[in-house]
Amino acid sequence: MTLNKKVLLIGGGLIVLTFMFRKKDAASAPSYERPSSEQLRQVDSSRQEEKDLIAQQHKAKLLAFRSAADSLFKAKQDKKALAFMDSALAVASTNEGAAISDAKGTWFLKHRRYDEALDAFAKVSLATHNPDSISYKRALCYAKKKDMRSAVDELRKAMALGNVQADSLYEVLNPERK
Repeated sequence: MTLNKKVLLIGGGLIVLTFMFRKKDAASAPSYERPSSEQLRQVDSSRQEEKDLIAQQHKAKLLAFRSAADSLFKAKQDKKALAFMDSALAVASTNEGAAISDAKGTWFLKHRRYDEALDAFAKVSLATHNPDSISYKRALCYAKKKDMRSAVDELRKAMALGNVQADSLYEVLNPERK
């Protein structure tokens, strides 16, 4: 064993700390071997299998929520269906969440709940999910709410993104044409 002393001067007093260290023998030290390339491939393979299993479970859970919501909508149980869509959103990735928010917003639009439709469409990531369609649907909501300025702005975005339906609605709503 090795004895090591440390002297500290704290607040005018002298403190001596004594440490004892045990030297390790080279023979008693654990030896580590580098894993073979085959062992590394097996570990990578099992990790990939685990990732694939998690992805399958995720998709199954998302599909179950979406299926339940669709069935409940058909059965006219809208509140329960919307709750299942919210549950699906909670487990969805960005792209999946965009599709779910789009479906939810479309349902609200169909049922004349325009503010809720606008909220749902706002949650759609425009970079990942049909930005021209989302802008067009937002324009429809604004038009139904009699907010023509916002409707025309959304229609311009939709037209710039190539939505052909937006052109005809723009001709009807645009106050500059009247």
